[in-house]
Amino acid sequence: MTVTVDGQKISSRNLLGKARLIAFAEAWKRIEPRLPGALRGDAMITLLSYKEAHKQFDFGSWDDLIADLIQASSPRANGSLARKNKFFEEGGENNNVAAVVFKSNVPQSSSGWNNAEFFENLGHARNERVKDEGIASRTLQQAARAPEREAELAVQALRRRAEQEYLMQNMAKGPMFEAAQIATRMGQGIAVRGTGLLAHMGIESGAPTKSQEFKNKTSKEIDLWLCDELTVNDLGAVVHFDPRVGWISREASQKSRFGARIRSKSRGSDADWRKKWEHIQQRRRPQLPATVKLPPEDVLKKAFFSRLNEYQEEDYDYRWGHYAPYTELVGPCIRLKLRPDENMYGDHDLFVFTKGDGYGHIIQDEAQITSTQVALQEANAFQAQHGGIWYWQPGTDFNSNIRRVIMGAHSPPDGEPLVYIMPNNAVTAAFYIPGNGTADKLSSVWDCPDATKWLKSTHSGALLLGV
Repeated sequence: MTVTVDGQKISSRNLLGKARLIAFAEAWKRIEPRLPGALRGDAMITLLSYKEAHKQFDFGSWDDLIADLIQASSPRANGSLARKNKFFEEGGENNNVAAVVFKSNVPQSSSGWNNAEFFENLGHARNERVKDEGIASRTLQQAARAPEREAELAVQALRRRAEQEYLMQNMAKGPMFEAAQIATRMGQGIAVRGTGLLAHMGIESGAPTKSQEFKNKTSKEIDLWLCDELTVNDLGAVVHFDPRVGWISREASQKSRFGARIRSKSRGSDADWRKKWEHIQQRRRPQLPATVKLPPEDVLKKAFFSRLNEYQEEDYDYRWGHYAPYTELVGPCIRLKLRPDENMYGDHDLFVFTKGDGYGHIIQDEAQITSTQVALQEANAFQAQHGGIWYWQPGTDFNSNIRRVIMGAHSPPDGEPLVYIMPNNAVTAAFYIPGNGTADKLSSVWDCPDATKWLKSTHSGALLLGV
């Protein structure tokens, strides 16, 4: 789109010397001397991102533009850098109320070591912790089969451990502790969809989380079989690849530069899959470690067509369309142009906000949660990318279905619990309970005794089910 200053549009060039245009190089000459030296590189990146964005930025004066660039490019108190994404103050269903972090400051020491008591007390207080944490969960399972009181305490300890394990598997330590501090400061509860364990290392290393602009899924172990260019080190990153035999990212990039800009309508065929299945067995299997287990053919086939459809639907937009101003395709991975050195990983997906008193009472009025959302978007480690899914009001049937599927994925009996962070360092696993004539709410997993599927994903939970 465009950036205008006092009626002048900043253009790539101004060969004809038009008064209403100013060349980018000339504009930068006006701006650069008035910026702090340490910010000049980041300010140039910010200005370029404004110029490439799919919206118009109008500044009344050069002073206004320079003040905006300094604010957007200055490290926050936590050392992070933020940007105004495609949907910043755009209005509509995807409106974003604040800038989002794209570069975080990596702490010098682990939040887990520094805040051990916080993590020791994760889980619902109704289940007592065992006094001696050195006791193995398998020993607790055996004790749970003993008579009466001893068995009751052992069951409670297994429940507490299972909940703790689930919470730790679904959010890295730094973001969880940071969100707990925000919940206490704002006096509101924060419910978040889990982030895959594979993304934790990238997030804790300071990599950016998945931008709101991008819809592609993060990579899972199954993707190692579908893309020859993916390595184990890429797991958890946001990816974009054609799973058919013969696809090479470098050749795809070259074709995008010199070929016709057309949307592919090919959806793949059974012949494509049979060729891929043969390639997996003969070529790909020897390339992967023995620890990477080959999934059943029907599971791989489903994943193959899912990734192929995603690639065909999104490829044009990443290379030339509405993603292009923000996108850097590096091999099979999608990166922000502002961070071409780092992969993106799964973001901390806000679900809903709750009142500070009681358990699971949802705040209905979106205006009441804006400050909390802004704090989470500006948080160094948590770096939320958008608002809560509960407040999303889709404008199309397609998006309405996406919202319905996401909401249902966190309800009992078979859904995945949310990470529910309340004031005063209370962090539990909770289900979303849609209201049937009553208000929606969140409920502790322990108030849904028939919902046991989530327990199987944890060591202690599996042992608990075996009692």
